[in-house]
Amino acid sequence: SDGRLAAVLAQACAVPVVLWATPENPDVRGSPVGGVSSNSLVGTHLFAATLRQLGRRDVELVYQDQDWTAAASQLSRAIARAAGTARIKTAKIGLIGHQAPGFVDLHPDPFALHKTFQGCVLEHVGLADLVQAADGIDQASVDADRKVNVPGAFADRVDDERSSRLYIALKRLVEAENLDAIAIRCWPELPRDYGQWPYLAVTRLADEGLPVACEGDVDGALTMLCCKFLGCGAPYISDWLEHDQTSFVCWHGGMCPTCLTSDPGDGGGPRIRPHFNNKKPAVVDATLKPGMDVTVCRFWVCDGAYHAMICNGRSKPAKRPLSGNNGLVQLDLSDRGGRDLFACFEDWVIQYGMPHHVIICQGHHKASLVKFAAARGVKVV
Repeated sequence: SDGRLAAVLAQACAVPVVLWATPENPDVRGSPVGGVSSNSLVGTHLFAATLRQLGRRDVELVYQDQDWTAAASQLSRAIARAAGTARIKTAKIGLIGHQAPGFVDLHPDPFALHKTFQGCVLEHVGLADLVQAADGIDQASVDADRKVNVPGAFADRVDDERSSRLYIALKRLVEAENLDAIAIRCWPELPRDYGQWPYLAVTRLADEGLPVACEGDVDGALTMLCCKFLGCGAPYISDWLEHDQTSFVCWHGGMCPTCLTSDPGDGGGPRIRPHFNNKKPAVVDATLKPGMDVTVCRFWVCDGAYHAMICNGRSKPAKRPLSGNNGLVQLDLSDRGGRDLFACFEDWVIQYGMPHHVIICQGHHKASLVKFAAARGVKVV
């Protein structure tokens, strides 16, 4: 319980700290009658309070008394948050092109990004540079990629070799520039001038573990990256199409990771199709798999500061067939003071300016994401 080590730890340790307080065990051999076996929580309390008062916001505390199963679960989550905190400091997000036309609510603030997420940086890449790189891919690499069975047992492929060129070019760009996530201006130039939507390439990259946000949504990519670093699985970025008192319809053009979609053959499995709007290839039509615990979340900047919306929920069978990606998610609003989704949505958008994309990942991760946000001074609304 000697707190002098806490100051030394704060000075010498630049990485996040996980403090685990083990329970008292009065039956331990050698413990005096009426004595204390370890004083572990007191020492951990002393260290945690000292580190916070020294300015450290990257400290995790684990304690569950004698419930070792709960302690193991809490410890696992704490380690994931600590690792995520360390990784986000050195992360690099690539913006290819800009936001889609008129989508000014997605405009990034690279300085707020760097300050709030303690080192995360934004790198800009021209859309023309991506197209030039795609055109420059050697034919042998393209032919080899066309023979690869893309994930999800896709049927009725309508894409051509330009999809492979975009996939290879994006993958090489990520590797060359050491990018951890990307946001891409996916329209209008690529389908209009290049003749190919990038969504099949985006789905493939997402299935491989790379967070990719469409329509140039940098903070969407940031949210997806945070989900990945915290062990939340492959995230999906979606529009918010409509909602009732408790549930909302998620929909987007067709780039959902196949691990989140219905199984092939059940009518909602992934299929490579032309885009519903201009009939150009290649998008991945698929329905969000029902019956999953999910987390719906979003980081964004408004009034010069980062905010976050974070909710647990559960996916339900889709209301109706829709082209692209489609799903229904019921949100847990039990901590919202009796307000329904109509009231919550109005607050998120009108009071706090939440942009029109949200991120969906499998599992309930609200508690970890809220702690992760709070450690960065992000207001959870």
